[in-house]
Amino acid sequence: MNYYYPAYPTPQASTNFINCVLDFDSKLYIGDAQAFQYYQNYDVKAIISFSTEQNFQANSDTDQMVLQVNDRPQCDISGYFDKTNKFINKHMDDNHNVLVHCVAGKSRSATIVLAYLMFSQDWTLQEALIYLKSVRPIVCPNPGFIRQLLKYEEKLFGKVKSNLTHDITPYYNVQKADTIIPEGPAVGRNYQVDQNAYNRRSSFVSPPSQLMGHQRSYQQFQYGWRYY
Repeated sequence: MNYYYPAYPTPQASTNFINCVLDFDSKLYIGDAQAFQYYQNYDVKAIISFSTEQNFQANSDTDQMVLQVNDRPQCDISGYFDKTNKFINKHMDDNHNVLVHCVAGKSRSATIVLAYLMFSQDWTLQEALIYLKSVRPIVCPNPGFIRQLLKYEEKLFGKVKSNLTHDITPYYNVQKADTIIPEGPAVGRNYQVDQNAYNRRSSFVSPPSQLMGHQRSYQQFQYGWRYY
Protein backbone atom coordinates (compact mmCIF):
# COMPACT_ATOMS: atom_id res chain seq x y z
CA MET A 1 0.00 0.00 0.00
CA ASN A 2 1.39 3.37 -1.05
CA TYR A 3 0.44 6.11 1.39
CA TYR A 4 -0.01 9.60 0.02
CA TYR A 5 1.07 11.67 2.98
CA PRO A 6 -0.39 15.16 3.18
CA ALA A 7 1.43 17.68 1.08
CA TYR A 8 2.82 20.72 2.85
CA PRO A 9 -0.02 23.17 2.31
CA THR A 10 0.20 26.76 1.26
CA PRO A 11 -0.41 29.27 4.09
CA GLN A 12 -4.01 29.69 2.95
CA ALA A 13 -4.65 25.94 3.16
CA SER A 14 -3.35 25.63 6.71
CA THR A 15 -6.23 27.55 8.32
CA ASN A 16 -8.73 25.88 10.61
CA PHE A 17 -11.65 26.24 8.23
CA ILE A 18 -10.11 24.57 5.17
CA ASN A 19 -7.51 21.86 4.57
CA CYS A 20 -5.96 20.41 1.44
CA VAL A 21 -6.55 16.65 1.21
CA LEU A 22 -4.97 15.84 -2.15
CA ASP A 23 -2.49 18.02 -4.00
CA PHE A 24 -1.81 16.89 -7.56
CA ASP A 25 -2.31 19.03 -10.68
CA SER A 26 -5.60 19.89 -9.02
CA LYS A 27 -6.45 20.02 -5.33
CA LEU A 28 -9.16 18.48 -3.17
CA TYR A 29 -10.14 20.57 -0.14
CA ILE A 30 -12.32 19.83 2.87
CA GLY A 31 -13.80 22.58 5.02
CA ASP A 32 -16.65 24.14 6.94
CA ALA A 33 -19.11 26.95 6.26
CA GLN A 34 -16.36 29.56 6.39
CA ALA A 35 -14.43 27.68 3.72
CA PHE A 36 -17.37 28.25 1.38
CA GLN A 37 -17.16 32.00 1.95
CA TYR A 38 -13.54 32.06 0.80
CA TYR A 39 -13.52 29.29 -1.81
CA GLN A 40 -12.55 31.67 -4.63
CA ASN A 41 -9.28 32.40 -2.80
CA TYR A 42 -8.30 28.78 -3.47
CA ASP A 43 -9.23 28.78 -7.16
CA VAL A 44 -12.02 26.28 -6.49
CA LYS A 45 -14.14 25.51 -9.54
CA ALA A 46 -16.36 22.76 -8.13
CA ILE A 47 -18.10 22.45 -4.76
CA ILE A 48 -20.08 19.80 -2.91
CA SER A 49 -22.23 21.52 -0.26
CA PHE A 50 -24.52 20.27 2.49
CA SER A 51 -27.23 22.89 2.90
CA THR A 52 -29.84 21.63 5.35
CA GLU A 53 -28.88 24.32 7.88
CA GLN A 54 -27.70 27.13 5.61
CA ASN A 55 -28.23 28.17 2.01
CA PHE A 56 -24.90 27.94 0.20
CA GLN A 57 -25.17 29.47 -3.26
CA ALA A 58 -22.01 29.49 -5.38
CA ASN A 59 -21.30 31.82 -8.28
CA SER A 60 -22.65 30.89 -11.69
CA ASP A 61 -19.17 29.97 -12.98
CA THR A 62 -18.76 27.34 -10.23
CA ASP A 63 -20.14 23.82 -10.61
CA GLN A 64 -21.97 23.11 -7.36
CA MET A 65 -23.60 19.92 -6.11
CA VAL A 66 -25.96 20.50 -3.18
CA LEU A 67 -26.85 17.56 -0.93
CA GLN A 68 -29.76 17.63 1.52
CA VAL A 69 -28.48 15.27 4.22
CA ASN A 70 -28.66 15.95 7.95
CA ASP A 71 -25.80 14.98 10.25
CA ARG A 72 -27.72 12.19 11.95
CA PRO A 73 -26.69 8.53 12.18
CA GLN A 74 -29.94 7.28 10.67
CA CYS A 75 -29.64 9.46 7.54
CA ASP A 76 -28.61 7.80 4.28
CA ILE A 77 -25.46 9.40 2.92
CA SER A 78 -24.02 6.34 1.16
CA GLY A 79 -26.56 6.65 -1.63
CA TYR A 80 -24.60 9.67 -2.84
CA PHE A 81 -21.14 8.06 -2.87
CA ASP A 82 -21.14 7.06 -6.55
CA LYS A 83 -22.46 10.46 -7.57
CA THR A 84 -19.96 12.45 -5.50
CA ASN A 85 -17.04 10.24 -6.53
CA LYS A 86 -17.81 10.83 -10.20
CA PHE A 87 -18.21 14.57 -9.58
CA ILE A 88 -14.85 14.87 -7.82
CA ASN A 89 -13.08 12.63 -10.34
CA LYS A 90 -14.38 14.58 -13.31
CA HIS A 91 -13.25 17.95 -12.02
CA MET A 92 -9.87 16.76 -10.77
CA ASP A 93 -9.25 15.14 -14.16
CA ASP A 94 -10.05 18.54 -15.68
CA ASN A 95 -7.51 20.16 -13.31
CA HIS A 96 -10.22 21.92 -11.31
CA ASN A 97 -9.81 22.42 -7.58
CA VAL A 98 -12.68 20.87 -5.61
CA LEU A 99 -14.09 21.79 -2.19
CA VAL A 100 -16.25 19.45 -0.11
CA HIS A 101 -17.80 21.23 2.85
CA CYS A 102 -20.59 21.10 5.41
CA VAL A 103 -21.27 23.43 8.32
CA ALA A 104 -18.58 22.21 10.73
CA GLY A 105 -16.30 20.32 8.34
CA LYS A 106 -16.30 17.28 10.63
CA SER A 107 -18.88 14.67 9.71
CA ARG A 108 -20.78 14.93 6.42
CA SER A 109 -17.98 16.45 4.36
CA ALA A 110 -15.51 14.02 5.94
CA THR A 111 -17.72 11.07 5.00
CA ILE A 112 -17.84 12.13 1.35
CA VAL A 113 -14.07 12.66 1.26
CA LEU A 114 -13.43 9.31 2.97
CA ALA A 115 -15.59 7.55 0.39
CA TYR A 116 -13.64 9.25 -2.38
CA LEU A 117 -10.27 8.28 -0.89
CA MET A 118 -11.44 4.68 -0.58
CA PHE A 119 -12.64 4.73 -4.18
CA SER A 120 -9.76 6.59 -5.83
CA GLN A 121 -6.80 5.34 -3.78
CA ASP A 122 -8.03 1.77 -3.14
CA TRP A 123 -7.81 2.43 0.58
CA THR A 124 -9.75 0.74 3.33
CA LEU A 125 -11.80 2.91 5.64
CA GLN A 126 -9.13 2.47 8.29
CA GLU A 127 -6.40 3.74 5.96
CA ALA A 128 -8.54 6.63 4.74
CA LEU A 129 -9.43 7.66 8.31
CA ILE A 130 -5.80 7.62 9.41
CA TYR A 131 -4.80 9.77 6.46
CA LEU A 132 -7.68 12.25 6.63
CA LYS A 133 -7.24 12.80 10.36
CA SER A 134 -3.56 13.57 9.74
CA VAL A 135 -4.70 16.33 7.36
CA ARG A 136 -7.68 17.59 9.36
CA PRO A 137 -7.62 16.25 12.94
CA ILE A 138 -11.17 17.37 13.81
CA VAL A 139 -12.89 15.09 11.30
CA CYS A 140 -15.35 12.85 13.13
CA PRO A 141 -18.12 11.23 11.07
CA ASN A 142 -21.07 10.17 13.17
CA PRO A 143 -21.35 6.43 13.94
CA GLY A 144 -24.12 5.88 11.40
CA PHE A 145 -21.95 7.27 8.62
CA ILE A 146 -19.06 5.08 9.73
CA ARG A 147 -21.32 2.07 9.50
CA GLN A 148 -22.27 3.06 5.94
CA LEU A 149 -18.60 3.51 5.04
CA LEU A 150 -17.86 0.01 6.34
CA LYS A 151 -20.59 -1.33 4.07
CA TYR A 152 -19.10 0.68 1.21
CA GLU A 153 -15.73 -0.92 1.92
CA GLU A 154 -17.37 -4.34 1.66
CA LYS A 155 -18.86 -3.28 -1.67
CA LEU A 156 -15.48 -2.12 -3.00
CA PHE A 157 -13.32 -5.00 -1.78
CA GLY A 158 -15.76 -7.86 -1.30
CA LYS A 159 -15.19 -7.85 2.45
CA VAL A 160 -14.38 -5.49 5.32
CA LYS A 161 -10.61 -5.33 5.70
CA SER A 162 -10.52 -2.51 8.26
CA ASN A 163 -9.88 -3.16 11.91
CA LEU A 164 -11.17 -0.06 13.68
CA THR A 165 -9.27 -0.50 16.92
CA HIS A 166 -8.90 1.83 19.89
CA ASP A 167 -6.45 3.87 17.79
CA ILE A 168 -9.50 5.17 15.96
CA THR A 169 -11.85 5.28 18.95
CA PRO A 170 -14.78 5.23 19.30
CA TYR A 171 -15.38 3.62 15.93
CA TYR A 172 -14.31 0.15 17.04
CA ASN A 173 -17.71 -0.01 18.78
CA VAL A 174 -19.47 0.43 15.45
CA GLN A 175 -17.58 -2.41 13.82
CA LYS A 176 -17.68 -4.63 16.92
CA ALA A 177 -21.46 -4.53 17.23
CA ASP A 178 -23.21 -3.88 13.96
CA THR A 179 -26.58 -3.65 15.71
CA ILE A 180 -25.49 -0.61 17.73
CA ILE A 181 -26.54 1.71 14.92
CA PRO A 182 -30.14 0.85 14.00
CA GLU A 183 -31.63 0.84 10.54
CA GLY A 184 -34.17 3.54 9.70
CA PRO A 185 -35.37 6.39 11.90
CA ALA A 186 -35.88 4.34 15.06
CA VAL A 187 -33.15 4.90 17.61
CA GLY A 188 -32.91 2.30 20.34
CA ARG A 189 -31.27 2.18 23.74
CA ASN A 190 -28.16 0.46 22.39
CA TYR A 191 -27.56 3.36 20.04
CA GLN A 192 -27.86 5.88 22.87
CA VAL A 193 -25.13 4.05 24.77
CA ASP A 194 -22.85 4.13 21.75
CA GLN A 195 -23.61 7.78 21.08
CA ASN A 196 -22.50 8.66 24.60
CA ALA A 197 -19.17 6.95 23.97
CA TYR A 198 -18.91 8.72 20.64
CA ASN A 199 -19.46 12.13 22.24
CA ARG A 200 -16.72 11.73 24.85
CA ARG A 201 -13.29 13.05 24.02
CA SER A 202 -10.74 10.31 23.68
CA SER A 203 -7.39 10.49 25.38
CA PHE A 204 -4.30 11.01 23.26
CA VAL A 205 -3.19 7.95 21.36
CA SER A 206 0.05 7.28 19.53
CA PRO A 207 0.08 7.90 15.78
CA PRO A 208 -0.62 4.78 13.73
CA SER A 209 2.42 2.93 12.43
CA GLN A 210 1.80 4.14 8.88
CA LEU A 211 2.65 7.69 9.97
CA MET A 212 5.60 6.97 12.23
CA GLY A 213 8.75 8.57 10.92
CA HIS A 214 6.88 11.17 8.91
CA GLN A 215 7.72 14.28 10.90
CA ARG A 216 4.91 16.60 9.90
CA SER A 217 2.22 13.96 10.27
CA TYR A 218 3.66 12.87 13.62
CA GLN A 219 3.56 16.45 14.89
CA GLN A 220 -0.04 16.75 13.77
CA PHE A 221 -0.90 13.62 15.69
CA GLN A 222 0.89 15.02 18.73
CA TYR A 223 -1.38 18.04 18.75
CA GLY A 224 -4.50 16.90 16.98
CA TRP A 225 -5.29 13.18 17.10
CA ARG A 226 -8.32 13.67 19.28
CA TYR A 227 -12.09 13.62 18.97
CA TYR A 228 -14.02 16.80 19.58
